Amino acid sequence: MPRFREERLVTPISAAELIAAALPTTRIREGYAVDEVEQFRTLAVRALEQREQGYLPMVSADQVLDVRFRATSFERGYDQRAVDALLDRVALALR
Repeated sequence: MPRFREERLVTPISAAELIAAALPTTRIREGYAVDEVEQFRTLAVRALEQREQGYLPMVSADQVLDVRFRATSFERGYDQRAVDALLDRVALALR
């Protein structure tokens, strides 16, 4: 079921959509460390695949919402808002 957060509609995401999701990068604004986000994305994809196959996912929705990434400044990082929005969709799919 979709939910509203910060005036935007949040819908669940599938494993295939998460794999294909392109995240914008930033160098000027503070971002999230690309390697850390990609590492967690791999775990999240596996968890979504498990959920889609009817198994208990190895990562919970709460763990997705609690994850923290190293902040980047003046180096390439993923846009924080885009990553946070993607994590909201993953968490919703795992509920």
